[in-house]
Amino acid sequence: MKARRLGAGCAVGLVVLVLASAAPAEAQRYGREMRFDERSDPRLFLDLGFVAGDPVGEFSQFVDDGWGLGTGLAWAVDPAGLFRVRVGGGFLVYGHERQEVCISDRLGCRVLADLTTTNSILYADLGAELGVDLGAVRPYVGVGRGLSYFVTSSSLNGPDDYDGLFDTTNFDDLVWGWRSRAGLQLQVSHGRTPVYLDLSANYHENGRAEYLTEGDIVDNPDGSITLYPVLSEANLVTFQVGVSIGLGGGDDGPRRERRRRPRRHR
Repeated sequence: MKARRLGAGCAVGLVVLVLASAAPAEAQRYGREMRFDERSDPRLFLDLGFVAGDPVGEFSQFVDDGWGLGTGLAWAVDPAGLFRVRVGGGFLVYGHERQEVCISDRLGCRVLADLTTTNSILYADLGAELGVDLGAVRPYVGVGRGLSYFVTSSSLNGPDDYDGLFDTTNFDDLVWGWRSRAGLQLQVSHGRTPVYLDLSANYHENGRAEYLTEGDIVDNPDGSITLYPVLSEANLVTFQVGVSIGLGGGDDGPRRERRRRPRRHR
């Protein structure tokens, strides 16, 4: 565990070092070329991606890896895009149970339905992001403060008209947490809506939370249920692979390629 944290710390430190060394040069270059730029780059960016979750520390003793989706919306505060304000969120499914049950004692088992129980984490945060545009590559780091919602819910699924019937929240817990992230964006298209391949690693420091895992709901003979929630540290690392799309840009064309032609003086 110490080795994993040390490796993650080194990776984040390396990205910070790159940003710190590249930021002054980028700012100077942007200042020289801004007066020649006849279009505006987008300052609003939409992020979408697939998420893989890896529990760490005490959380890994109770929970396996999870999968989900992540999204975010970032606003570039300065024209060079060095500093962004970002709101992000997503969900992660870390447990899933499915069993076939009789729909009622009165009807017996002539009518069957699927009872599905899902263990999930929903998260959202607001924070800041620092990045440097190095042409087609943009490394970045960020930090945010937000909420994590641990929830276990069950639903009864049968014929199409009855899918999702009797949705029930069995157990939930809401905790405050911190997010730290480091990533790399690779530009794959230009124009009014430039697209970047977005790769990031995110550390979710949730602290202690109470949650259910697979098998923590026990059905009793009398029809009642007994819950066995776990109380532990609930920190995890998520890896997101997706795209970042620039919105509201100016004229088409690669950034800063257009130059004003010098005028001849007679």
